[in-house]
Amino acid sequence: MMRLKLHEETPSPHFMRFIADMRQATELKGVQWDMPLDVHGRPLDGHDWDMRALNGSHQRQAAGTGGVGIDTMTRELAMQCGWPVARLPAGQVLCAPAQDFIKALIAYRCLDGRTSGSTQILAKAAKRLFSITATPPWAITREHFEALLALKAWSDKAKRDFSVVARIIDEHLLSTGCPVQPHIEIAETRALLPNLSARGMATTSHVGRSFKRIQTEHGDEAAFTWLAASSDGFHVTPYGFCTNSFSVNPCAASKMF
Repeated sequence: MMRLKLHEETPSPHFMRFIADMRQATELKGVQWDMPLDVHGRPLDGHDWDMRALNGSHQRQAAGTGGVGIDTMTRELAMQCGWPVARLPAGQVLCAPAQDFIKALIAYRCLDGRTSGSTQILAKAAKRLFSITATPPWAITREHFEALLALKAWSDKAKRDFSVVARIIDEHLLSTGCPVQPHIEIAETRALLPNLSARGMATTSHVGRSFKRIQTEHGDEAAFTWLAASSDGFHVTPYGFCTNSFSVNPCAASKMF
């Protein structure tokens, strides 16, 4: 027990470096890392981030972080499912490490050129995760994600958002529990899997090559799940699928299946 407690109280070096790097990059853009908050975790007037300064967006309306308050609906859902109260975070505001992780997640996505809207949605997914556990980000495991997924029948979009949060944790080794990526099954996967082997693959892009490699090594379902988690604005149409990402050529992507 003492070993587990020490493990949870000591941030991993990778986590500390990720937070430090994102903080430095954010402040170099003129955005103050620390935000004064009200009792509900909302930034005080005039102190929220303007994501346009981070992603270079020219949108007319400023887009903020949405705060770092606990998602009370998700926490109450866990309580209704009989989770022990001691397992859940207390109060109205996420713990400081979770706050830093969410801000670093926002910075990472925006600095990578992702849209403010998609970044806000991903931050909400991370808030939901840390609203059902008092475990700090550097000790998160796959079981935490799976417990969150089991709370209710989440939409396919919500499942993909949780998967992206887990993928970022894994890619940067932010948790001592890595890999934390949960297995997710979405309706779109089941609908398109029968057609995967019969369609061509655009291999001229990094995404296309990565998809083909994962498909060869791990199968169709794993490759499709990876693609859904890796592309902004991913959605299926009766004619195939579309993405909206700076890293994917939509025209090439439409030929991948």
